[in-house]
Amino acid sequence: MKKNNIIYRLFLPIFLIFLISGFIFFIPPVNLPVILLLILLISIFSYFLLKIFLPKKIVLSTTVFVLIFLILSSLKLLDLMNFILLLSLFIGIFTLLK
Repeated sequence: MKKNNIIYRLFLPIFLIFLISGFIFFIPPVNLPVILLLILLISIFSYFLLKIFLPKKIVLSTTVFVLIFLILSSLKLLDLMNFILLLSLFIGIFTLLK
């Protein structure tokens, strides 16, 4: 792997961590647009972090799982039934991609 590619792959997740940390420290998440922006940043971070270790198809489905999980959790809609449905959807997609 080229040295430039490794630096790019490591720089972006570290930059996103600092961005998320600064975002939480300076702008407290009290209203819904700020919370949704923070969830989007966390999902992008999980995408770039998992892209280093896993194939692209699995990374996309895992990132969508994290995004939907965090959105349902922030809206207080994540009860046991919705979590089981979300998990079975993720397992089904993962099985089809395999």
